[in-house]
Amino acid sequence: MSTPLLQLRELSVSAGTTRLLDAIDLQLAPGECLGILGPSGSGKSLTALSLIDLLPRGLTRRYAQLAWRGQDLSATQLSALRGREIAYVFQDAASSLHPMRRVLDQLSETLQYHGLASARTAADAARAQLAALGLDQPHWQEAYPHQLSGGQRQRAMLALALAPQPALLLADEPTSALDPVLAARVRELLLGEVRRRGMALIFISHDLALLAASCDRLLVLEAGRIVEQGPAGAVWAAPQHPLTRRLKDAVVLDAAPGGEPAAAVDGAAPLLRAQRLRVQQPAGWSWRGRRWRNTLELDDFALGPGDSLGVVGASGSGKSTLARALLQLCAHQQGQLSWFGQRVDACGEAERRRLRPGLQMVFQDPGRSLDPMLSIGSMLEQALRLAPQALDADARRQRALQLLQAVDLGAEALPRYPAQFSGGQKQRLAIARALALSPRLLVCDEATSALDVLTQAQIVALLDRLRRSQGLTLVVIAHDLTVLARLCDQLLVLDQGRVVEQGRVQDCLRGARSAALRALIDARPLPERPAASAYSTVKPGEN
Repeated sequence: MSTPLLQLRELSVSAGTTRLLDAIDLQLAPGECLGILGPSGSGKSLTALSLIDLLPRGLTRRYAQLAWRGQDLSATQLSALRGREIAYVFQDAASSLHPMRRVLDQLSETLQYHGLASARTAADAARAQLAALGLDQPHWQEAYPHQLSGGQRQRAMLALALAPQPALLLADEPTSALDPVLAARVRELLLGEVRRRGMALIFISHDLALLAASCDRLLVLEAGRIVEQGPAGAVWAAPQHPLTRRLKDAVVLDAAPGGEPAAAVDGAAPLLRAQRLRVQQPAGWSWRGRRWRNTLELDDFALGPGDSLGVVGASGSGKSTLARALLQLCAHQQGQLSWFGQRVDACGEAERRRLRPGLQMVFQDPGRSLDPMLSIGSMLEQALRLAPQALDADARRQRALQLLQAVDLGAEALPRYPAQFSGGQKQRLAIARALALSPRLLVCDEATSALDVLTQAQIVALLDRLRRSQGLTLVVIAHDLTVLARLCDQLLVLDQGRVVEQGRVQDCLRGARSAALRALIDARPLPERPAASAYSTVKPGEN
């Protein structure tokens, strides 16, 4: 019997007297892929962070044994393995990449630090690594992290982690920010590295279908304990624990009932309308001056009270740009834009400030949109002070508690800070803050991508209830077609900044006309489908 690459016995993690992880055992062989599955806050990321001694301050780790290649590890020895032998892909790529350095420079430095390239060859090697992950355009490689989409940042993070050619890769939700086509590509890249070099992989996700189609074995966590484990195929075919069965039931697209329009408001003017909307970004310089390229082109666009529009497309297709443009948050945009029947592209900043509370946005990266120096109570109270109706201190606290309950959190969250929450919990907090001002239009930019499928269902039900009862208008940007099918009545498909398909969501999903939408549908991971079908249509240079 070969020596295990990694062996961990009786891991526990505590915060004071509260046990967060209890009796976690795992063993990993070279070339093996282990999937860790569970809802948000179940302990998936804590387990991975414990393996490399990067737990947040205030948490205590204990274990009976932690061995690497058969040798017990001390804390000093474990630190020496980090980055080179054991690499980590963090859940929030935006917080993991250096905000003041270009992506190409960060990867070049990594290659030089580990002795894998010289100063003269590092840039070319870095370009090749980025191109292998789909970042093949020079303006993406030389961009700063904030200039990339969420999916592009995640691919840059993967390139940094894979560059030292580690023996073990801990991938914490590496595909949650990616559309299905790119997720299939990244999945095949990771599994290809496992097969080619014998690299072991711990794949953390809340997507049972993805893990069952990718991994050899699965561990299912709930409340810090292992509730089910076994071969991936067996767990998918016949899940034993009620949690695992619920996770499986939630990933089938055909089970989605489809959104239905909210009651129409007779004679209601559009809440939002855009005409001949164009967004441009710099594309370099020529002898004539700066060159520009269109990243979004939209001819006519209108949303009324209670409308629910889903926006889908590949990473970099312009989804987030559309969201920011509709709220007039893009620096270089042209065209006419109206909120609540009033032109805002031609009015002053004071008038825009008066109208803006009625339109709120849930941003894609809660790690960046939540103030790390404010407690959750202070954050919600700060938002509620801007509410149209003045509230006293007691009323603000009661409203804050209602908002937390609406996103499945409790009063214990009020004194805590964003860093003390999991990625899924932070996304729920961002949604609670956006709802604090009772907006009439809510733009959700991948608002459920960091959530497990059970919490997704709760958030979708909450948004749908608000849409029906209050006439809330929704723009839902997502790459999860199940979420869009459950929540939206209309679908808009973007490809390279242009609308390539539009119509009722169920009609589009049943009879996709555009190649972009067909590719997204076909790439959804299902264990019953041969693995190659998920990525066979994706070419190395595609976005």
